[in-house]
Parts: sequence; C-alpha cells; structure tokens
Amino acid sequence: MSTGAPGGGAAAPPDAGQVVLRVLVDPAGPWRAVRGPAAATLPPVLRRALRAAEACLAALPADPSAQAAAVPLLAATLDLVERLDPAGLRAAHAAPTPAAALRVALLRALPLDPALDWADPAAVTAALALAATIEREGGLWDIDRVARHLGVTPATVRARTRRGRLVALPIAARGRRYPAWQFANRGVLPDLAESLAMLHGAGLQPWAQCRFFLTARDDLAGRDPRTVLLTGERVAVVQAARQERARAR
Repeated sequence: MSTGAPGGGAAAPPDAGQVVLRVLVDPAGPWRAVRGPAAATLPPVLRRALRAAEACLAALPADPSAQAAAVPLLAATLDLVERLDPAGLRAAHAAPTPAAALRVALLRALPLDPALDWADPAAVTAALALAATIEREGGLWDIDRVARHLGVTPATVRARTRRGRLVALPIAARGRRYPAWQFANRGVLPDLAESLAMLHGAGLQPWAQCRFFLTARDDLAGRDPRTVLLTGERVAVVQAARQERARAR
C-alpha cells in the first residue's frame, strides 16, 4: 500500500477496510503484520483486532483450504468490531466466555431480537438473515428521525406505535428503533396500516411483525409482504396477515 501522495504532498490516511483486506487476502503475504505509517493511522481497536486475526491464522494448519475458510469469518469479526461503540466494546470485553462476547457484540452491532434463542441454530440463522434485510432496507431510525420524516412530534410517534400503526423494535442497549422499510419517501409505506393493525391486534410482538413483512411467503408467490405492498397488491397482503393472525391465536 503506497504511503505517498501524488505530487509529493502529505500522505493520505489509508482506508481501514483496504488495510484489513490486504492483511487477510493479499496472496503475497496475507498474514504479515501491518507496520509503519499504515498501522499508525488505524484506530487502536482495529489494530488489536488485526493482531488477534493474525495470531488466529498463524495457529491454523499449513493448509490453504483451512486458511481460506477462516478468512471470511475473521473479516466478518473485524467488521463487527468496527461497528461497536466504546460501550459495546466494554460489554463484549466483560463477557465471561468468547461465545458470550460474540453474542454481546452481535446484539450491540446488529438489529437482532434481544430474546433470540442462541441455542437454536435455525433461529440464529433466520435472525441474522432478517438483520441483513433490515440493514439492506435502510437500517433503523430513532424516534426523532421518524418524527421529522412524518412531520409530527415524538409524542405522536409513540401514540401511533402504541396503536399498532408503526413497528418499533426493542434493540439491546439502544431502546426501541423503527425499521426504515416501513417508510416511503413521504410518510409511511402505502397500505401498511391495515395489515399491521391486524397483526398488532392479534398480539404479535414487534419482531414477529417485522419478520412477517420481510419474509418470503408461499401464498404471495415467494415474495415478502413489503414487496407486495409496493406493487399495490393490498388485498393479498391483508389476506396473508389474516392467516398469520389466525395462526397466532
């Protein structure tokens, strides 16, 4: 990685993601430590994570397939570390075991249900897939952003949430957050209210409501309800919500 700037000017700080990529997948020497000016510009926590990653890789058998399998896992771990705020890092550090530390980090960094059953591999896989979808569809908004988007006060947002007009997800250490997928360029996703109120009235918790709208269904030709609402097929989504309500009872 070059440390000089074009024209002999001051060196530009290297992009952290590119440094990580170089350390993990550079075929010329993927496990070498980052040294010199490049390392000095990285956040301390990322430098520590890189050293830990290199130590893990050095302990692997001299088997290219084993190393190749480890790279995505370590890259994902580094990405997770970068997402955590100082409080999240402290909470992960205080966890009693590595597995507990990973659970704390995931809950702090990703939109995950705090009640997730970590002992159920299928539930964890589904939860991580849902988290990826939530992030792909705009992530999570706090109540102030929702209020600005809708042109109302936070108190009005809370009242609409209590009436089942909006989905607010409980998030570990962050209170309640509103998934962005339920909002349009102006206001709320068209025709969301009827099916959402039906789920709310059946007693489905916010995470279950979110899963309903973002999970593909056979009765919607393999599409998820949110996508179907965007095509204007309100009746099909209401029917699917009615079936979900019947199962919940």
